[in-house]
Amino acid sequence: TLLNINTLKKLDCDECDALTSPPYSVCKQGIKAVQRYYKDLQLERGQNQKLIPITVIGKTRAGKTSLVRSLQDSTRVLTNRTSTADKLDEATRVFNICEAEVNDSCKLVFIDFGGQEIYHFAYQLTFKAQSVPLLVIDISEFDQLLTENGEDRACQEVCMEWLSHLYLSRPSLDRPVVALTHCDTDLITKEQLQLRKQQLVDITERLRIELITKEKNVSMLTNPLLDMTTFCDISLPLIKLVDILEFSASSGQAEIHALEQALVKAASALVNEIPGSWYAILLDISSRKDEPYIKVTDIVKGIRKSRKRYTLQYIHEIGRIMWFQEIQILSGYVFHRTEILSSLIGILYDHAQCRKWEDRMHC
Repeated sequence: TLLNINTLKKLDCDECDALTSPPYSVCKQGIKAVQRYYKDLQLERGQNQKLIPITVIGKTRAGKTSLVRSLQDSTRVLTNRTSTADKLDEATRVFNICEAEVNDSCKLVFIDFGGQEIYHFAYQLTFKAQSVPLLVIDISEFDQLLTENGEDRACQEVCMEWLSHLYLSRPSLDRPVVALTHCDTDLITKEQLQLRKQQLVDITERLRIELITKEKNVSMLTNPLLDMTTFCDISLPLIKLVDILEFSASSGQAEIHALEQALVKAASALVNEIPGSWYAILLDISSRKDEPYIKVTDIVKGIRKSRKRYTLQYIHEIGRIMWFQEIQILSGYVFHRTEILSSLIGILYDHAQCRKWEDRMHC
């Protein structure tokens, strides 16, 4: 329809971050970018790609990266860590971005965040207005924390702190998909597992209602916490017991497929369809793993300059590259390696500071 309105000069979608077609990251660029997007979708029908963004959160060593790799390989993959290593030494730093194929025309795009509290700030760096939250919880750790520290503290550590920070950063996110790891019978009995699952749901709901009630009572003014639409909607539980998925070392394809389907279902209203040529540019950039940066002129030669500009800005907006087109000295280069960006951030917020962050209340 937009393509047929010849008199349309301006499209104002400011703060309409729930848009998925066209994606908000395209709408932000204006009417010409939106028109280019729709034209390319029509021209490249059959080649277009559907991308489902997934935000993966949870404590360090919960098994987040292992689950992502399991989805990539369609089989259970476990991360091998040395038993003598510090729990922070081999963990994800800041965040990592990768894809898993659902089928030839649909991909899951994971933003796998580091599992330390100090990295909560990184939620703002992903540029993701919409995504499916995937909360990963080590149920054996929850069992131990609950025994040692009480139910409220245990639930805060494995669940509430992660969800509240994520929803505060992205207020319009829908309910999370929850995956429990370390459900092995040598770590927790079947009876204990079912009890802890029920406690996790019940305690989370109680703490959430208490927090919302407290915030409403304390402030009559605009409160960012109360802007979290799904988090503050107490008409439905934030986590449903029947929707929690369980994983152990022996989990197979059936469990991995169930998680994939749960993510696809949760993202039914969030799928971003991208023209095939736009995705080809993303693949071209992602394949250059040995280069610290890429010259814009070297990216998919032959693509029209205007199309390349809209595409690069889209890829920048979704957090896959850094492209400073407004800074003349940098506008000719694309910084595409997430690990380099993470390393630079890690210099300021490294794992060695994690304990200082955890002890901040005592300083």
